[in-house]
Amino acid sequence: MSNDSPIFIVRYMNPQFHHMIRTLLFSILCFILTSSYAQVKFGVQAGYNAAEWKYTITPGNWDMETSAISSFNAGMLAQLDLQRHIRLQGSLLFNGTGTELRYRYRYNQSWRTIRLYSLNLPVVAMYKIDVKKMSYSLGGGFYAAYVLSGTDKGRIETYELGGALTSIRTFDNKVQFGSSPFAVTSTNPVNVDRFDIGYIVRANAELNQQFSLQMSYNAGLRDILPNEHVYSGNFRNQVIVISLVVLLSSEKG
Repeated sequence: MSNDSPIFIVRYMNPQFHHMIRTLLFSILCFILTSSYAQVKFGVQAGYNAAEWKYTITPGNWDMETSAISSFNAGMLAQLDLQRHIRLQGSLLFNGTGTELRYRYRYNQSWRTIRLYSLNLPVVAMYKIDVKKMSYSLGGGFYAAYVLSGTDKGRIETYELGGALTSIRTFDNKVQFGSSPFAVTSTNPVNVDRFDIGYIVRANAELNQQFSLQMSYNAGLRDILPNEHVYSGNFRNQVIVISLVVLLSSEKG
């Protein structure tokens, strides 16, 4: 059986990812079962992502830092008000994440920008308060993501003992999805894990039951670079999300 077949992928998922998928599917089932009794709204959302990888590494001679990159999110949203103060939100998004990564070691320094594009499925439960035409809500939940593609661009500079620049190597790669060890200190493309899971903290302000401004903090729980062998650490997604939501329809059972 091919390693790219859906059966192979599901069979060899991390057990933690299996558990998160079951939780998300259960939440979706709750959406379906409660839709006959609660107010259901559907809409579209799009916005800005400030994405970065947070890391923990084994101490050594490496000097490394990450910084945020700008990306985006866009997709569809379903929203259910189960009770006066209880709200559920679920989305299917095309989502951008990644990081700017810089390292320095002896006579070398490197900059690389990694951008990943994934399908993202967040499910969030929120506590809601209505104030005249406004509705404010705060809550949390989980997400699961599957990376579709990505880019890895940057350069490596080499200096001689006196500090003079001796060479510059640039690279423009597509990210790889494999199990082969690699080093972020080389010009070879990075190998990333396609699957990610994490938790969400979200605040939402809604006007006239139609327009919403949504702010979320998404924190990944899985190592994005499990096959990186230089730093011997963990790299995890961290994204600040700001989205505008337009609710298109609603119905009451």
